[in-house]
Amino acid sequence: MHKKLSGYIYRKTTALIILILLQLFVLVFSIWRMARFFPYVYGVLLLLSAVCLIWLVNSDTNPSYKLAWTIPILLVPIFGGIFYLLFGTSKVSSRLKKNMELQKKFKVNYLKQEPDVIAEGGISSSASVLVNYIKNNGYPVYRNETTEYFPLGDEKFPRMISELKKAKKYIFMEYFIIAEGTMWNQILSILKEKVREGVEVRVIFDDCGSWGLLPANYEKELNALGIRCRVFNPLHPSLTITMNNRDHRKILIIDGKVGFTGGINIGDEYINAMEKHGHWKDSAVMFTGQAVNTLLSLFFEMWNLILPEDEDVSHYYQTISQPENYDGYIQPYGSDPFSEDTVGENIYLHLIAKAQKEILIMTPYLIIDNELTTALMLAAKSGISVKIMTPHIADKWYVHLMTCASYPQLIKAGVEIYEYTPGFVHSKVFVVDGTIATVGTINMDYRSLYLHFECGVILYETKAVSDIWADYYETLKKSQKITLEDCDHIRWYHRLFQRLIKVFSPLM
Repeated sequence: MHKKLSGYIYRKTTALIILILLQLFVLVFSIWRMARFFPYVYGVLLLLSAVCLIWLVNSDTNPSYKLAWTIPILLVPIFGGIFYLLFGTSKVSSRLKKNMELQKKFKVNYLKQEPDVIAEGGISSSASVLVNYIKNNGYPVYRNETTEYFPLGDEKFPRMISELKKAKKYIFMEYFIIAEGTMWNQILSILKEKVREGVEVRVIFDDCGSWGLLPANYEKELNALGIRCRVFNPLHPSLTITMNNRDHRKILIIDGKVGFTGGINIGDEYINAMEKHGHWKDSAVMFTGQAVNTLLSLFFEMWNLILPEDEDVSHYYQTISQPENYDGYIQPYGSDPFSEDTVGENIYLHLIAKAQKEILIMTPYLIIDNELTTALMLAAKSGISVKIMTPHIADKWYVHLMTCASYPQLIKAGVEIYEYTPGFVHSKVFVVDGTIATVGTINMDYRSLYLHFECGVILYETKAVSDIWADYYETLKKSQKITLEDCDHIRWYHRLFQRLIKVFSPLM
């Protein structure tokens, strides 16, 4: 079975690459021939590149993104304008954008802010700025019922299995990666049993994230088992930027009462059942109560974004009274490439700006724009302790080189950089002053911040925040501090490659 799957993956991947390269060759060759034999066409192409360049410079996109496109347009003006029109003008397809407009009703109809939660005064004035920002983007804040933090996938998985077995009404899953193996096989056996019991099961997975990890047309196999399945943005051999838009969320909802999210996908490396890049350090949160409705809204948003349908979903939402005895506040949120606000990045900027003593960050990638770099440097120069933890063992060597390229500037400003020595950090965690934290799916890179569908949870003055803080310092004991001397010891050709690739990182 494994050999059969590997052979199919190899053939499909090879065919996809060949078809894309063929389209690229035909495009370049056609333009070259036209430019060679038709001076007027040549002039039109140059004019097109000039117009694209003027448009780009005057657009309201990120300055790093502008620079990344300006250089190739200037270097290759004949092809630059065409490539920009093909790949750079829109972050999302018109189909997805149209479908997304139809999904706005979910936030409006089903996510209501309880006025007394805001009015009671339990949220400090500094934290309320962030809470209000997220609330004004459609995501209410709730009094926390129960929240549990999992510092490793190894610890989340048994609890996940236990909760799945308790399902009575429905199970909804949305994951960037689902891979065949120990983890998925155990989950799938429970899902099949639950379908036989009459429990409704729906699954969403991203085609790019799960590429090569599942058999062909796997959604049909799940549908045949009674598991309703949809695939986000299937890969096609076409020259289009819309393939950049991926569903990077990790969501599990059980009966509208229990919700999971965080960095952990469905794959054996995430629970250290197999070694891929050393020890896999990841994290997740589980919570109960009315806040699960936000995850439910995000799930239906994606479900209908893939294939719109007129469905009454009101009975899936739970009307749960706010608990009398509560432990802090919780505020799940989502971000997507449709919003004029870069919600994920703005939440990170808010957290950095709120800090008075300490900022703790775990991230697999540190490929950030000028805004985040400046905010981190300003915090460190203001006397705030800023610690950032990244992997020591890379999943992609060139991405790790881009991460390392950010080190010197931050270290010079007083930011402390650590690499997790045993392996790969996949956690996406912020902890500020030991009182507020976020755990989610949002990496500190351009894809997560600008192109992907993401989600996370803000935790304020809950026990889980203390657990996250303690886990950070425990993990720090297994990490090595990076110094400027370490950065200087990088080979000259690696340093040259870092500087070159950093310019084009917004396009990767």
